[in-house]
Amino acid sequence: MNWAALGYNIGLTLQVVADIEERNLPSPMAREYLQAGARAIMQMWDDLEDAEKQLIAIA
Repeated sequence: MNWAALGYNIGLTLQVVADIEERNLPSPMAREYLQAGARAIMQMWDDLEDAEKQLIAIA
């Protein structure tokens, strides 16, 4: 995983929020998208932190 992928997922999550505000997305569907986005972002963040720790341990 990389920072670009994390940024992309954050952007998609923000787009869901914008769609909710414009009423383009039903609430139940939006909730599912936001939950999935949050899980993906948290997992990516953990993966990046783990990779960073490994790099620090090697150096």
